[in-house]
Amino acid sequence: MERKKRHGCLTAWLSFLILASIYRIYIYSPPLWFRAGDASRNQNMAQGPIWVTVFLITGAALTIVFSIALFRWKKWAFWGYCALNTLSFAVYLSLGEQFIDSLIWLAAIAVLYGVLQIGKDNKGWTYLK
Repeated sequence: MERKKRHGCLTAWLSFLILASIYRIYIYSPPLWFRAGDASRNQNMAQGPIWVTVFLITGAALTIVFSIALFRWKKWAFWGYCALNTLSFAVYLSLGEQFIDSLIWLAAIAVLYGVLQIGKDNKGWTYLK
């Protein structure tokens, strides 16, 4: 059986996605009893509808799932990540965000695709099943 070797940039990007998503869940989650005094962290989302907060938390959790699946060479995780980020782009636009600010979601897809293409012998895209 062929041993799959992951490129360092892919490992770094997937690790970043997991850590950033954990942070997003912390930032957007409702205050728990041990964080009740931290009212400043939810200031932006407190003014919007509750579905936006639920969407952000769910999206962050799904990003963690997709990133872990990509660590395990699952191609469906790439397509799931693409669908989620495209939906996030549309949601941000519908909420009145600037177009250029909303483009970050599509740029993240491009970065992931790019790091999957790095390398000759250890190109991540060819290992996805």
